[in-house]
Amino acid sequence: MVARTGLAELDRVNRPALDVVLRTTMDLVESIAKRTLLELEYRTDRLQVASHLWGPGQLVAELGSLQRADTPERLD
Repeated sequence: MVARTGLAELDRVNRPALDVVLRTTMDLVESIAKRTLLELEYRTDRLQVASHLWGPGQLVAELGSLQRADTPERLD
């Protein structure tokens, strides 16, 4: 699983040698990976289908919000 592999790789990094931005980024990645593993372990990932924040019902709106419309071509 990608989350477990990522956590194992994060453990090999010498975090004190990194600047604060990279350490913060690594902390966030680690937190997300651990949360994902817990969701799978306790099967709370199944609840995302019914959530108004996550899941298939939110996908179209989320993709629309990520599309750039700063030129006429992109707006079309």
